[in-house]
Amino acid sequence: LVKMFQPADLQVMYEVRQAMDPAQLANRGKMLFYPGSVLNGVSPAQGPRASRPRLASGTIDVESIQHLQDLIAEADGPVTLRGARTKPARSASRDGFTTLDFSRLSGIIEYEPSEFTITALAGTRIAEVQRLLAEHGQFLPFDPVLAEAGATLGGTVAAAGRGPASLRYGGVRDFLIGVRFVDGQGRLIRGGGKVVKNAAGFDLPKLIVGSAGTLGVLAELTFKVFPRPENYLSLSVETSGLTDSLDLIRELSATAVEFEALDLLPPKTVLLRLGGRSSTLRQRAEKLVSILKRACSEVQEAAWEDAREFRWVPRGASLWRVPTTVTRIPKLEERLVAEDCPRRYSLAGNVCWLTSRKEEADVDGMPYFGTSRRVPCSQGASDFARRVKSVLDPKGRFGA
Repeated sequence: LVKMFQPADLQVMYEVRQAMDPAQLANRGKMLFYPGSVLNGVSPAQGPRASRPRLASGTIDVESIQHLQDLIAEADGPVTLRGARTKPARSASRDGFTTLDFSRLSGIIEYEPSEFTITALAGTRIAEVQRLLAEHGQFLPFDPVLAEAGATLGGTVAAAGRGPASLRYGGVRDFLIGVRFVDGQGRLIRGGGKVVKNAAGFDLPKLIVGSAGTLGVLAELTFKVFPRPENYLSLSVETSGLTDSLDLIRELSATAVEFEALDLLPPKTVLLRLGGRSSTLRQRAEKLVSILKRACSEVQEAAWEDAREFRWVPRGASLWRVPTTVTRIPKLEERLVAEDCPRRYSLAGNVCWLTSRKEEADVDGMPYFGTSRRVPCSQGASDFARRVKSVLDPKGRFGA
């Protein structure tokens, strides 16, 4: 590991490991065995102090990774991060916070189609990456949300922004293989790498996914990519009600069919999507319909574009991503029906995209639209997160 990572990387890995496993019960002596004293003295930020600008109030454009390090190292108070502002609940300016704008920290650094990996700066727009990948018949399998609206790589990772068509492949954490980020002390930390088969060091990339910018500022990201399916075919099934819809989702999930997407528009509409070769898609869909013995109608691709861009969300409403399960949906629906709030269930019933006219929703989830930044979690998870944050952001630069 000493030959693969810089001292600052190893120091953070060691400290995070201590926070996550203070009793050192997991793989004792087999990983990150360095005592903290060996790595003490790592500079919080590189470069002479005289060259670093004092962090001012208002909005500052981040010009480079070094500039970002300097800004964080010299911060006198908390900062908030802003990319393309596609998720207002995560990027809105806050009283007493300095806003760091990442619009200029963009660009694709490295792309190896034959290696199925791509590396880019955090402010790079998803749409730019998708266009380049499409030229080589590849794509980001986690179906990033709000790409057409201008979402960036950094914001998508921070919010774990996977779309409905990621059911078959997995979420952001399954495709992020390397990161460089700046912690609350201005240290530039690297986790993971730029090759798919890389298992060295502490898996910091997965820790960063969904952290909402509270653990560090993403600077550079590396993803693995997949060959894009040749074509898609989507179907809609109308059921007799919520119970029938959930039974159908369970039935579909238990089959050997690999669905690209499986969504519920409560209470009666189930949407499913198949992907693959154009020559076999129609036959596969007909076989599925014969197995289900239900009437199905074909759905246009635009339905999934509307879903991942949240065009169905009422103007001015807040939006939350709420984890759930098929078994929990009936109880959740009892409450939501009374509140009359538009919603849809995605990923075979494992995620609820919930809208509300209220700024604070009584749910455990990630806010996307609205003014609330609160990300509730259980007491145990909160204690765990607090220990990790004490390592990566001891001065509370990135808020909560």
